[in-house]
Amino acid sequence: MKQKYLTLLGIIGIDMIFLGAMLSWIFSEFVFIAKAALILGILIIILWLIFSWRRTREFISTRRFSKGTSTILGSIFFFAIIIIANILGVHYKIKIDSTQEKLYTLSAGTEKLLSSLDKNIELLLFDNESSPVDRDFIDLIAEFTDIDANISYKIIDPDRRPQLAKKYGVSEYGQIVVLCDDKSKLIDSPDEQKLANSIKQFVSGSGRKIYFLSGHSEYSPYSKNPDGLSSLADGIKYEGFDFDTLNLFAKGKIPDDATVLVVCGPQSNPLSGELDSLGSYFERGGKILIMLEPGQAESVAVWLQKYNVKIFDDMVIDESSIGRMFGASPKMPLITAYEAKHPITKDFNESTMLPTVRSIGKSNSLISYYKYTELARTGKDAWAEFGWRLDSVEYNPGTDLQGPVTVACALENPTKKPLSRMVIIGDPDFVINKYITFSGNKDFALNCIDWLGKQENLISIRPKNPEDRKLNLTSRQQGKIFYFSVVALPFLILILAEFAWWKRQ
Repeated sequence: MKQKYLTLLGIIGIDMIFLGAMLSWIFSEFVFIAKAALILGILIIILWLIFSWRRTREFISTRRFSKGTSTILGSIFFFAIIIIANILGVHYKIKIDSTQEKLYTLSAGTEKLLSSLDKNIELLLFDNESSPVDRDFIDLIAEFTDIDANISYKIIDPDRRPQLAKKYGVSEYGQIVVLCDDKSKLIDSPDEQKLANSIKQFVSGSGRKIYFLSGHSEYSPYSKNPDGLSSLADGIKYEGFDFDTLNLFAKGKIPDDATVLVVCGPQSNPLSGELDSLGSYFERGGKILIMLEPGQAESVAVWLQKYNVKIFDDMVIDESSIGRMFGASPKMPLITAYEAKHPITKDFNESTMLPTVRSIGKSNSLISYYKYTELARTGKDAWAEFGWRLDSVEYNPGTDLQGPVTVACALENPTKKPLSRMVIIGDPDFVINKYITFSGNKDFALNCIDWLGKQENLISIRPKNPEDRKLNLTSRQQGKIFYFSVVALPFLILILAEFAWWKRQ
């Protein structure tokens, strides 16, 4: 048999063995076609050995064989380097998170929380260690323990320790129990946000409650509609607070356990008695977050003048190109300028969008002990439009207020204990479910809550939810892509390479 055909015979035998092994791996079983390919490949290799034995023995004694031996040794050395690199990788972790939302990196808020821990936290993950429900979550827990030595974790198989699982109410794989002192909390479908939330509650303590004022058609924290506040309420729970609604007209007073009172978009005017209750609560050390829509609840705007805060009867218009990039209308200004020294906006570098916002200013008509701080302002191309009720608006010098325009401010009485604090924002719409996911809207609102609740050490950027970038394919399309990429393409490249080599021989 001619040598070139003998070489081709050996190549075909190797290809058949490779094809049989690949088919058995794809189908996860030793199917007939895989067996046939393997047997045929082995028979061809045996024939090749029979017809080429003498030439093979002569080749071993040649110089080419010694070069081939050097190549083999070089390959062994290469694989040894790879093994050593993997061993070093186990002991010295280097991770690069290339996702846009940094899904595999702890958020700044979580890192800040963990770095401030002064209690020992133990995490018990009830799962099968050999085949866990979510291996990425185990890596996440490991990051928690790497940041702070006060945190430790164990993986417990609930089938092997059923009594311990029953003690904490564990009913399925993947649940985690957070332990601190003598307290415990069970988390279903855990993630970074839920885990950080549980740790926050242990750190800050229980009984810290946020009340949302109701009775004037305000936005509801229980509503999941586009104009509801359920996403904000979830964020408040993440910060370690409980929440509820409060009807001052029915209750008559603000509860003693109120950490922060939120007035979000009242459409009608609160009564004078309700405003007196707000004033008494604030002046004795209360914390209030007020968000007012243009043209609504003017009694609250008048009441705020008592504290040298002026909320104007206008609407901020922004026709700059920055807002157009995000699809915002002129009545939805994009805010990128913040007070760098205030805890709420320090190191805050995200943009916020405030739909239909009114401007805020400081009034010097009264003597006030409260420190006034501008928190956020528009760009210089925006203006406060006092004729906003008209069908068409345009800037009128002398009547309208040219930007930068202040849209949020903070009040604090540094001379009194406990501290009285208030944040006033000229728009409530930016925290409703429809808009709160825009860029920094949620972070800005929760930073205000944290500052009012005296959690300045937890003010930061919080975890982001991943964007849905899935490509939906039918099972037939998935099958075509799989067999083309895993079987057809590699096998075709192998055959072409072998054919090119054979021709050169």
